[in-house]
Amino acid sequence: MLVSIIIGLALFSFILTDFLTSGSKLINKSKMNVAEINGKSIEYSLFEKRIRHLEDIAKTRNGVNSLSEEMSENVRKEAWQDLLQENVMNKEYEKLGVTVSDDELFDLIEGRNPHPIIRQYFANPETGTIDKMNLNAFLQKMKDAPATDEQKKMWLYIEDIIEKQTLATKYSSLIRNGLYATSIDMQALRDEMSNSVDFSYIQKPYTSIPDGSVTISESELKSYYNEHKEEFKQVKSNSIKYVAFDVVPSESDNAYAKKWINDVLPEFSHITDADQYIKLNSDLAYDTKNYKKGELPARLDDFMFSAKVGDVTDPYFENNTYKIAKLAKINMLPDSVQVSQILLPVNQKNVRQMQFLADSLKKLADAGHDFADLARNNSQDASAKKGGEIGWVKEGMLSSQFSDSCIFAKKGQVKITFSQSGIHIIKVTGQSALVKKVQVGILAKEVRASEQTDQHYYSIASKFAGINNTGAKFESATKGGNPAAITVFDLKPLDNEIEGLDKPRQLIRWVFESKQGEVSKIFRLGDKYVVAMVTKVREDGYKPLGDVSDVIKIEIRKIKKSEIISKEMANASQGTTSMDAVAAKLNSVVKSVNGVQFSSYSIQDLGAEPKLISAAYVLNPNKISSPIAGENGVYIIDVENKSKTPFQNIDNSIARNYIERNYLNQVNSESFKALMDLAGIKDYRDRFF
Repeated sequence: MLVSIIIGLALFSFILTDFLTSGSKLINKSKMNVAEINGKSIEYSLFEKRIRHLEDIAKTRNGVNSLSEEMSENVRKEAWQDLLQENVMNKEYEKLGVTVSDDELFDLIEGRNPHPIIRQYFANPETGTIDKMNLNAFLQKMKDAPATDEQKKMWLYIEDIIEKQTLATKYSSLIRNGLYATSIDMQALRDEMSNSVDFSYIQKPYTSIPDGSVTISESELKSYYNEHKEEFKQVKSNSIKYVAFDVVPSESDNAYAKKWINDVLPEFSHITDADQYIKLNSDLAYDTKNYKKGELPARLDDFMFSAKVGDVTDPYFENNTYKIAKLAKINMLPDSVQVSQILLPVNQKNVRQMQFLADSLKKLADAGHDFADLARNNSQDASAKKGGEIGWVKEGMLSSQFSDSCIFAKKGQVKITFSQSGIHIIKVTGQSALVKKVQVGILAKEVRASEQTDQHYYSIASKFAGINNTGAKFESATKGGNPAAITVFDLKPLDNEIEGLDKPRQLIRWVFESKQGEVSKIFRLGDKYVVAMVTKVREDGYKPLGDVSDVIKIEIRKIKKSEIISKEMANASQGTTSMDAVAAKLNSVVKSVNGVQFSSYSIQDLGAEPKLISAAYVLNPNKISSPIAGENGVYIIDVENKSKTPFQNIDNSIARNYIERNYLNQVNSESFKALMDLAGIKDYRDRFF
């Protein structure tokens, strides 16, 4: 019996452990989901694969080896939209039988009316027509290229965009064609635009009754909240307070920078290669621009245009930096030059081919071939239509390498230069008069916080975070404003910015991993140490009653006041047809408004009062109305005149176009939003980015 019990307990323990472990694995697996769409879990690994693919496309498209943070963020957004498209829109297309056949795709690429993207890449800039031979040769090349070819990846990406845009257009057209203007709609629009009404009114504002005289019970609050719950929807967001400790250079840091600049002054005064010395020693890059008289700061302008090459200023302080300036070069240069160009875009695959073509075109231009013809036939930018002419260029207008090549070229000279756009074959066709210009070398030493200073501010932040490690302590410590706590409302999980903080993404991620009242560790953001506290956590769903009770009280108070005022007005108007008599009983005055249209948004002196406008349109003239509860008070009105000024130029076709154009403007955004709501999307991207 004892052995049986022991074996039974061991088996139970094994089964229980396995169950708990399985549960743990399920929980951990769910944490690796980036989204849930239509009840389907989307694993992060699939999303990451999509991102990597789009990153490769972005690198090829921009001709870069790495992406900036902004580019990476745009790629992640595109990947997310692709995910929604695949899991929401594609299901709708499938249900409705909306497809793009192979024949359609062929027509969009090679047919008579190609997609705008095809025109963008393959149309002749001058004629707007597509070179079919060139297009077919390219498509054959893509067909034969291996799947790993970067250009083929880019082409397949373009095909995918064309197909997606076509599907979206078809889907929108289906909805759009189901929305049309009836004869009743058209007549209503004409009436709204041609009918107007004049009326007199008596107003008693809600402010005439003190708020304190209206009592509101807890049950009334709850009842209103339940009846209007859809008005109180919210999305996931948190609010925080943070304290920032700026890392400010000390007096000793300032003294160090000042001593450094004075110590190197003798050496800098004697060196001849100012640009190399500055590149090796300065906190600011060497400025290669040539300045004419009046373009330099006032403290340097007179000195540089009266100095000899090699002359050096005394040290001076500017923008938290100690500086010495040296006259590096004097050049006689035109202020601007007139330039034509042939632009050849370059990527990793075609660089040798484009260099060979550039050399060939330069040789042709040097041999006397018309540069404008060469540009029209070979340049791949908008200037090709004008024979490559890009107008007058000043130094610094474009990239330094490009503008320098133009400024230092002789009139009529053809040169090859480079920029991020590709290879440029340039020809200078005109020059302004030569003027004296100077190149100034500035040696700079910025006053920066030393490691010791940095540690000092870290200690201050660390002490604050250590002592004030609860919400109550944080609030108490910042109550007097020393240190000051900055409040940030409604942070979203995928936000990337907080005003006043540099690249705060790591802080934002912490915010959404933390509980209300929790105080953070120390974050180093730019030149600040930051300690934050989560002040409010809001989940997707409905705002709690406590968060909206003040808003609800305003509305209930307005309803109760309207009932009191309406009763008073009804008694005052009983048995009389005179607005003046009613006004006298109410201790008020009669006012008038004229020319109010049904489509009016507001009434002069009253503001937005849609109920009042609606009532004025349906009431019969010369009859005192019942009390009307508006936005700002309760009204009694008397319609004095209804007039009609027909718009002769508004016929059925114009009215129909106006109404259906409004439908069209709403189809894309509203239909997509409705589908997103129905899909019950749960976005977990903030777990990973």
